[in-house]
Amino acid sequence: MSHGDHVSRLAPGFEVYGTSPNAPYAITADTDRHFYAVQFHPEVHHTPRGAKLYENFVRLAGFKGDWTMGAYREEAIAKIRTQIGDKRVICALSGGVDSSVAAA
Repeated sequence: MSHGDHVSRLAPGFEVYGTSPNAPYAITADTDRHFYAVQFHPEVHHTPRGAKLYENFVRLAGFKGDWTMGAYREEAIAKIRTQIGDKRVICALSGGVDSSVAAA
């Protein structure tokens, strides 16, 4: 795909559920073992029905779909405060999550 990586063959038990010109194994699954894989970025705005893909994944995985960044942030801050007490902390982040949020 755009990063130059690719899947050359599927593991036993997996079947193809979606393809693209650059990724013959764009969506694969071993439904008996409940393993699901995508080789693209469903979260980007130009992925058709990417949000629906995430919705289906959450449902199939048995999650409620009620996670929010606000609730996570509060939980993370509380855990950090418990660990560090009144000390100071420096935090540096880099990667897809903070890049996606900054671009939104």
